[in-house]
Amino acid sequence: MGILYDNLGKWDKAIECYRKFLDVCRLIGDQHGEGLAYNCIGVDYLLLSEDKPERLEDAIQYHKKHEEVSDLNGKFLACINLGLCYDKLPDAKMSLFYYQNALKYAIKMSNLVGQSIAIGNIGKIGTKGLYDNTDKMKMFVERYIKIASEL
Repeated sequence: MGILYDNLGKWDKAIECYRKFLDVCRLIGDQHGEGLAYNCIGVDYLLLSEDKPERLEDAIQYHKKHEEVSDLNGKFLACINLGLCYDKLPDAKMSLFYYQNALKYAIKMSNLVGQSIAIGNIGKIGTKGLYDNTDKMKMFVERYIKIASEL
């Protein structure tokens, strides 16, 4: 039901459904499902923040919960989403922190696509977060080019 409401752009209704799903997952001890629910709720709060900026803090809280309960893949996704949230605030320092954490998770999983996503997001905020550290920015650009050619 949550996905159907998402497809209709009814984020509040989708969140209600995902919360019910979260309750069931907690009840039966489904940690993977719990992480999925946190992710979906966080994404919908991020979407709601377009019209209601106060919802951005809710998105951050749910993505942090997602990171807490997840495996490496879930932690990667949670960190990308947290980077997006903080980028929207804007808080370049925190955004960069989470994108770098996402990169670490992608490297641990040997996930080249994930690494390219994380590095691409780091590059997107590079002028805000890494402008003064040209050596670090150069390292990210070189790594991105290498990964892109491998993919």
